[in-house]
Amino acid sequence: MARGEALTLGGTDPENPGWRWCVNEKGLGGWLPEGWVVDGRAKGAFDTTEATVAPGTRVTLVRAHAGWWFCRLGDGRHGWLPESVLSIGD
Repeated sequence: MARGEALTLGGTDPENPGWRWCVNEKGLGGWLPEGWVVDGRAKGAFDTTEATVAPGTRVTLVRAHAGWWFCRLGDGRHGWLPESVLSIGD
């Protein structure tokens, strides 16, 4: 989602509080943090990509929101992972 992009707000995620489904004018949707849309527009750029990783994959944690982490993977990919699948350590 781009900063200032017009968005239509959908429902919240009952399994992941703090997130709201949003759809842009092209019909593309994604989960954004609650409060990320102000007056029908995205208040900043936001990447809604969810990552897929195999167990044991090392990731770099970039930022967190409501039980999810935006991660950078060693192969250059990036995306959100639920905190429940992450293990901090060696």
